[in-house]
Amino acid sequence: MSGQTFEEILKSNMERGMKLKDEEKLYKRNWVLYSTVMSPPENLDALKDLEAREDDVLLVAYPKCGSNWMVGVLRKIMTTCGYILPERPPLIEFYSPDAQKMLVVFRNPKDTAVSYYHFTNKNPVLPNAESWDKFLSDFITGEGEVGDWKNHFSEAQSKQMDEEFKKKLSGTKLGAKLKYEQYCEVGDWKNHFSEAQSKQMDEEFKKKLSGTKLGAKLKYEQYCQ
Repeated sequence: MSGQTFEEILKSNMERGMKLKDEEKLYKRNWVLYSTVMSPPENLDALKDLEAREDDVLLVAYPKCGSNWMVGVLRKIMTTCGYILPERPPLIEFYSPDAQKMLVVFRNPKDTAVSYYHFTNKNPVLPNAESWDKFLSDFITGEGEVGDWKNHFSEAQSKQMDEEFKKKLSGTKLGAKLKYEQYCEVGDWKNHFSEAQSKQMDEEFKKKLSGTKLGAKLKYEQYCQ
């Protein structure tokens, strides 16, 4: 695909996805499901040897947590701070090189699940969800694509991010402009979750994040109950 524009690559991937059967659109690697088109095995193999540069900034997010929106915000911030950016940021699917600066985006899990459900059913490179109930069950248990959402939300990771932010960005122009905030529209989960499903998600959230700093930042009780 050398020499192709981002739009041409995206179109080519969509066309390839439409030719695949649902059972061909995902593959399992290290107990995690990946997209055959978006995250082929050769890409993950090549990323093992990728070394981040000192001035790299890595944006990390679980799918459908607002990463595309945050790319636009981050580009404006970095341009204001004097960074010279490529036309399109390189997309590194589901793998983290040792970047010097890392911005992690979180979204409440109920709205994430709903957004991901609709995205899966509208994206030709991903298999259609059998049903909302089956999709949510896989999402909660970690059996769906890209693994367990709860692994992206842990107290240890929250503390580590705070420490890394202080070491790498505290006192810098970029650090002053970055905040752990969420401006995504919330609440659509109420149109999809049954009462039992909502309670199940509440219990999973409490087991993993209750009492943590990150859990407080997500304002779960405000947006998810």
